[in-house]
This record gives sequence, C-alpha cells and structure tokens, in this order.
Amino acid sequence: MNTAKDYQPYQEGRILFQTQVNAFAPDLDHSSNSLQDGETYNAVTGLLMLPKTYSPSGKKTTLVMLAHGADGYITETVWRDNNEQWLKMVDMLLEAGYAVFDTNTVKDNGNAPYKAPGMPQTVQSYYKAYRHCIDHYNLSDQIITVGCSMGGLAALNFAFAHPNAVSGVAFFAGMIDLRNQGWIRQLKSTRAHVAACLNFEKKETYEKEDYEEDKACPYDPMKKIVTIDGREYVFAPCPPLKFWHGLADTILHEIDSNRRFIHAVRNAGGIAEMREVEKAPHALARGVFTDTDGNEQTFVVEELICWMNRIAKG
Repeated sequence: MNTAKDYQPYQEGRILFQTQVNAFAPDLDHSSNSLQDGETYNAVTGLLMLPKTYSPSGKKTTLVMLAHGADGYITETVWRDNNEQWLKMVDMLLEAGYAVFDTNTVKDNGNAPYKAPGMPQTVQSYYKAYRHCIDHYNLSDQIITVGCSMGGLAALNFAFAHPNAVSGVAFFAGMIDLRNQGWIRQLKSTRAHVAACLNFEKKETYEKEDYEEDKACPYDPMKKIVTIDGREYVFAPCPPLKFWHGLADTILHEIDSNRRFIHAVRNAGGIAEMREVEKAPHALARGVFTDTDGNEQTFVVEELICWMNRIAKG
C-alpha cells in the first residue's frame, strides 16, 4: 500500500492502466487424480477518471465503480462506445467530487463487448482494477458500486465477494437475476459466455434448458433469497442498495426479480430502495437518458449523487 507521499497527482481525462487477471476457470466437478485448476494470466485494460477536487494528500476521494453493460468496453480511445449520454453521467459524477473507474473483463480486453455478467472472472477483473486505483491514488478503500444493465450483476456480486470494500450498491436498469435475466432471455452466444466462465458441460450451442443451477448458484444473487414461514429474506451481508428501473423498459423488463430482491433484503433488516421511473426505457442504464416523450433527463444521476452523498459524506 502506498503512503500519501507516493500517491499519483491529479491527471485530467481518462487514465488507462493494465492489471493481470487469472482467466482460468477451475473444474470443481472433475474427480480425476490430476490437477484441475491453474493460472492463465491476461492483461486487462482499466480506466480511472479523477475529479478536479482530487489531491494526492489529505482527505481521500470517494471512488465509484461504474460497471458498464453488455455493449460497453474500453480501448485507448473508446469507453462504452463514447456514448454522449454515458459521458454526461460521468461528468456529473466527477463534478460532484467522485472518482470513477471501470474495466474490461479478463475474457475480453476491449476488442468487443463480452457478455458474461457477474461471473467470477468479471468480479476478479473489477477487484484487480479497484486495487490498482486505491494503491496508486489517494482514493477511498470503501467504494460505491454502480451497475448499469448487465453490469448490475457485477456490481452486486463484487459487493458479496468483497463486503468490506463496498459501502453501497446502486443500479441503473440493473440485471440481478442470472437465470431469468442473464440466461433464459439471452442469445445463445451470451449463454455460451456464461457457460464457459462457469464450466458448464461443453456443448456446440446452449439452449435455455442447459442452465446448470448448481454451478451458477454462487453467482446468482436471487439464490441468496431464503424463505421462512412463507416470507422471503436475504441474510447475506449486504450494504445499502438503491435500484432505478424504467417502467418503459422493454429490454430488461423482468422487473419483478428486482422488486423481490429488494423486499427480501428489507425483510432481513437491510437498507434497500427501489425507484421505478415512468417514461424511462432501458436507456436509463446510461444514467442520462431520453424518455419516451423525447426529452433528455438527468434527474436519476442527480438522485444517485444525493444517495451517494448520504453514504459517503453523511
């Protein structure tokens, strides 16, 4: 861990960096008397942006993990296709005094979107990027994760895997149901990504019925819901949650899974909120979005900042 005098100074714009992440998926079901785990490290590109209020000494800047969705990736010149509304959201977070980071996954380093939501390799990619950021810059050890669309699973599974590192989890049209949202409703190509990450039985193509519940269970937040006397609970350590979801979302429209998870967290005494937004399509996943009336809206990002301020600043 660097001392204050070693932290990097402020740098404007996108700061690109590389981490080494193990892409090997161990075969836990193999019973042979031979090695079934290994290390295959690949370089993964990450991205950090600092607010103008950042200083390499003194008070630490709060860091936000901004987990992009299925169509997002990072290269030297591109971040989530350089979508104008996405970048407006980032500017709003920076203006509010937050640093933000994102990363590719170890399975794809920026050549194309990789659709493996919340898989262990994805979570590890984010963890290595997080460690790089806090080791080299004067940033908070506890971060806020924000999951956008498919990035919702990464944001929540990161929090479950590293509870001491996360003070809050937010979702913009976030996916949290691996089976129903991340497998059944997806294309075969997406299912193939998930199957490869979790060592499903190898097949030419993957049908809906090829989902292997036992292997996927640890990475599906919905499996953390338990039922006692007809009432559902989430007892797993869970930081404060807030979901924003559009009622005009026709892409990730299985909103009942999100409602159910929120209620189960509340039943166990956790802090969880869900904000359902009329006239908001799936583009709400970019934070700044155009509603069904054709008007550009920024209010959900403003609400996110207010919510984060309560957590980070009290």
